Amino acid sequence: MSATNTYTIKCPKCEEEQHVELYDLVNVSKSPELKELFLKNQLNRVICEQCEMDFRVDKNLLYTDLERRILCYLMPCTLAELDETRREFEARSSVMSQLTPGDLEAPELNLVISRTELVERVFLCEAGLNPRLIEYVKYMIYVRNPEQANPRTNQLLFNAEDSTKDTLLFMVQDLSSGQFLGALEYSRAMYQALEEALEGNDAQAATIMDLFPGPYISARANVLLEEDVEDVMG
Repeated sequence: MSATNTYTIKCPKCEEEQHVELYDLVNVSKSPELKELFLKNQLNRVICEQCEMDFRVDKNLLYTDLERRILCYLMPCTLAELDETRREFEARSSVMSQLTPGDLEAPELNLVISRTELVERVFLCEAGLNPRLIEYVKYMIYVRNPEQANPRTNQLLFNAEDSTKDTLLFMVQDLSSGQFLGALEYSRAMYQALEEALEGNDAQAATIMDLFPGPYISARANVLLEEDVEDVMG
């Protein structure tokens, strides 16, 4: 089941304090309407009682869809705060994994640090793709095509809707404006070869696992942290 709690928040415009009910956990298998609210950016939204400003509250949120084996924990933070967030995640992960019924094997618990990452993770898991491999593909795009996809200013987002049986599509988004600058294609056959390599546990699989050991899997974060670049989203 889904769960809410009452929080005291401050309006970002008028700074009026108010008590609001916000979701801590959404179980979209049991409450599919919450998935629609989440995808429409309506989940955990507040209308200020004083100035009527409409805004979203970004907070920790556990997203579960056990029918599709999706278990994601959103913990909003910047890259500078990532180490602390990882430690908090590890402290909570054993408790969260117990949400899976005893007769089912628990899916991997994914850590994401922004709503955008959570939306993308839900779509690619629903498409039957491996998040670790998708981020590895992004990593190669960032490293090999810095002119088209500069991780300092852009992020790559997997586009499930427009991907085909032959091609995986990635949108290039400008982080400062939120606008999409274009799309990059990646061969699904090459993705499937990576999948076979990962299953075969060969040298390439070791490279992928070394890059993304978990629980937080992000190609952009890896590149920025390797280059010791401050996250522009923070």
